[in-house]
Amino acid sequence: MVEMSLFDDLMVDTSSGDYSHILSAIEGFLKANTSCELFTQNLGDKKANLIAVFGKPTLLVSCHMDTVKPCKGWSVPPYQATEKDGKFFGLGAADTKGNLLALLQAVAKAEPKNLMLLFNVDEESGPQTGMHAFLKSEFASSLKHALVCEPTTLKLVNQHTGYSSFWIEVPGKAKHSSEADQDNAITTASRILLGLEKKAFMIGKIEGGLSGNMVPDSCKFKCSIRSYLAQAQIVSLIKEILAPYPGVAITESFVGPSLVPNTTFPYLDLPCEEAEFWTEASLLSLAGIPSVVLGAGNIAQAHSADEFVEKSQLEAFEKMLIQLFGEFP
Repeated sequence: MVEMSLFDDLMVDTSSGDYSHILSAIEGFLKANTSCELFTQNLGDKKANLIAVFGKPTLLVSCHMDTVKPCKGWSVPPYQATEKDGKFFGLGAADTKGNLLALLQAVAKAEPKNLMLLFNVDEESGPQTGMHAFLKSEFASSLKHALVCEPTTLKLVNQHTGYSSFWIEVPGKAKHSSEADQDNAITTASRILLGLEKKAFMIGKIEGGLSGNMVPDSCKFKCSIRSYLAQAQIVSLIKEILAPYPGVAITESFVGPSLVPNTTFPYLDLPCEEAEFWTEASLLSLAGIPSVVLGAGNIAQAHSADEFVEKSQLEAFEKMLIQLFGEFP
């Protein structure tokens, strides 16, 4: 049974850095329905991690609270849970507020022992995320295992690629558009973009130029890649593509390591699989906490208009979490 009033509270806008409303909703629900201890890690104006502690925890279940900004093309309100045809629509329904709802409902029903919950900020924006702050704290010191809630269509994931993003700025020379045969920053950038695309980079944002009758003196774009390559290898690959174009600047924006396969998660008798998207399980694993990823929803719906999660998957994930809390000592 999905608590629609709670779901609506969770669907509040968290794309712009204001977490005050969702923090209030989660804290209020946990205080009313569980006996956990609650702690906050203040990370700025209207921004904080919320940590719930049951007993003496060695297992962590984490779920980020933020979403990307809404794109164009929504036919339903993005900041509201809309039920239709066995699905719940809304920004973050799949990634990953539906799983946040299932987690809250599961702990209210199971009243787990020796468990820690982390509701963290800024997973989508990085690079210094709420997870980094958590891992630097004493809260992480006793943990032996972790489960990160993300849309895996209920498949247990123990391996995924890393994610690296970069800003690349291409110089040009401003002048009258009748002299556009050279020094055009956007034209040069377009050649670089084709080279990056051939090496599996994704181009997500581009900006440059002042007007249609002026040669642009700068073009800046953001690119990213999902790979098992080390960061130094990725940077070397970019520099190789940029070699014919002097003066181009590279700035690292985000570096997310890959998740190395581990077989030490002793709960939930499910086969482990590989995912094609990055998660904070890799940060936990790198910090010495063996981690897996699990949740309702499909990553194909994430970051898109009319994002949704299937009701049946949410209900199934809630049952899986209740089972996990029952298995854990």
